[in-house]
Amino acid sequence: MSVAEAYGYDVLVTCDKSMRFEQNWSGRRIAVVFIMLNDWDRIEPVADAVREAVESVHPGELREVEVPSP
Repeated sequence: MSVAEAYGYDVLVTCDKSMRFEQNWSGRRIAVVFIMLNDWDRIEPVADAVREAVESVHPGELREVEVPSP
């Protein structure tokens, strides 16, 4: 996470749900959007929700994007 911040990234988008428990998020300059599934065929229909989350999340904030069941 520190590397992403050092390179000036504002938001990290990931499907790694365990990351939220493996990192200390307090004081971070980067925001994180978690996509709660890693199956592209099911993620693609919620691409607008991912984009909205990326555009509205704030530094140090964690945001989840739920992917509906088939």
